Amino acid sequence: MANPSGDMPTLNGVTAFEPCSDVANGQRIATVFGSQLLYVDGIGWHLWGSPWKYDELGARAIVHGLGKVIALEAAKLACWAAKAKSSAVRKEREAASQARFKWARKSELSSSLEAALKCAKPYLTARAAEMDADPDLLGGIDSVLDLQTGLYRPYEPADRITKTLGLAFDHLAACPVWERFVSQVFAEDAELVGWFQRFMGYCLSGRRSEHLLPIFWGSGGNGKST
Repeated sequence: MANPSGDMPTLNGVTAFEPCSDVANGQRIATVFGSQLLYVDGIGWHLWGSPWKYDELGARAIVHGLGKVIALEAAKLACWAAKAKSSAVRKEREAASQARFKWARKSELSSSLEAALKCAKPYLTARAAEMDADPDLLGGIDSVLDLQTGLYRPYEPADRITKTLGLAFDHLAACPVWERFVSQVFAEDAELVGWFQRFMGYCLSGRRSEHLLPIFWGSGGNGKST
C-alpha cells in the first residue's frame, strides 16, 4: 500500500496532512513570530522591541506575513511531492500542496488573521501580574539596570519589562548639582544626607518592605518641592 506520509516534513509546527485551520495558524504564529509577540491578559498584544511595547496594530502587521509563510510551506510540499516514488503517492502529496496554497490565500483574509491571532493566545499569553514584576530591574532607554548587582545589561524578553525611565544609566556620571543640593538642604549633615540618598535609591526599586512614610517638613525654601 502506498504511504503518502513517508518522510513527511513538519513545517512551522504543522505537518503535510494536518487540516488547514485557524488552530494550525495559531500554532504557526507561535512558532514563526513567537519571539516577537506577547499577549498580556486583560491588556492586549505587545511587540518585542527592547523592551516589550503595547502595540495592537504592530502585532497585526507582523502576522500579515502569515500567508507568505504558508505559501512557502506549500512550495516545500510540492518539492516533497516531486520526490515520491509512485504516482499514487505523488498525487496525494500534490493534493496536500495545492490545498496548502489555497489556505495561504485564505489566511490573508482579515477574518482569518483575527481568528489566527485569537488561536495563538494560549501559546503566547502572560498574566498582567508577570509584567514589570521584578522589583530590582530598572528599565532604561536601551538596557536594564539590576539594582542588586549594579549591572547594566541589554534587555531580555524574559524580563517582561514595559516601563522605562526614558534615559540611559551611566555609572561614571557625576552629579555635583544634586550633591550640593542635598548637602545644603540638610545643613551638611553627612549621616542624614547618606540616609536620604539611600532612600532615593530605594524608591527606584519596586520593593516596599520598609513601610516608610517620609514627611518633608520645613519653613520654606529648603528643598521640599524639589
